[in-house]
Amino acid sequence: MSFSYEDGTKYLFTRPSDDKFIEGLREFYAKRPVDEQEAENEKAVKDCKLYFTTESYKEGETETYGYHYCCTMHKQCPSFLLTGWGILVLILIILLCLAGAAAAFWFFYYKRKMGGREEDDTSNSSSVEEP
Repeated sequence: MSFSYEDGTKYLFTRPSDDKFIEGLREFYAKRPVDEQEAENEKAVKDCKLYFTTESYKEGETETYGYHYCCTMHKQCPSFLLTGWGILVLILIILLCLAGAAAAFWFFYYKRKMGGREEDDTSNSSSVEEP
């Protein structure tokens, strides 16, 4: 039975994380020079692509080594705004803002401008003419 690099990476990245180890790794990474951090980010691309195919990433587990390595340290996870749910939420917010603007326009401008005309028409038709 062979154990490939991809299998090992997926196994490690789906394991529950140890908070002390992750904190130490973050501190070590932050103290490194910028050029070394960039080189490490380039190496992490391959590993993170493997992590993104795992079930733990797809299920949204955040307490794994892979999540901390790819998303926290190397910032390679897509943001919420780029996911399907994020786009849907943005569209809903935009639609609500447009509906609010339309309601404000109707209430503050159109209704005030046309307000006298509607009342005059109803008051004339409801009054009884005397013979």
